[in-house]
Amino acid sequence: MTRILFVCLGNICRSPMAEAILNRYIDELDLDLSCDSAGTSSNHVGERLDKRALQKLAEYGIDAPHRGRQFLKDDFNNCDYIFAMDKQNLSDILKLWDNSGSAQIMLMRLYDPNPENEEVPDPWYGDMQGFEHVYQMLDRTIMNFLNEKLLIPIKH
Repeated sequence: MTRILFVCLGNICRSPMAEAILNRYIDELDLDLSCDSAGTSSNHVGERLDKRALQKLAEYGIDAPHRGRQFLKDDFNNCDYIFAMDKQNLSDILKLWDNSGSAQIMLMRLYDPNPENEEVPDPWYGDMQGFEHVYQMLDRTIMNFLNEKLLIPIKH
């Protein structure tokens, strides 16, 4: 089974949205994948998703029972792919890495077919438009990753 981890700062917006989107594909297509998400900060451990993230996911029929958790060194050994939402998250992850595990560590947007830049912007300080923008970005990037890297054909 391929194991995927999405990582952002607080684990209450971007990374759990990505987790919820991928879980939808896993359930709908009965994929042999598992996914999780984590934050590089401990500020929101145990908390539910930001209300705006929950609302945006609900608009697309996605439930997200996730609770925030912090990224752990064990994640390097427990995952095949670790996707950081931005360069700071990637840097924070790599500071913990001791070259153990076989996880491939990369920026999330590496697989975005329309990358206007390399990072998934944090919608925390914005409005619902920002959450819609992030949702669309994550959805197309996850679909492209599944298509290109894992060779799982997915179309809307």
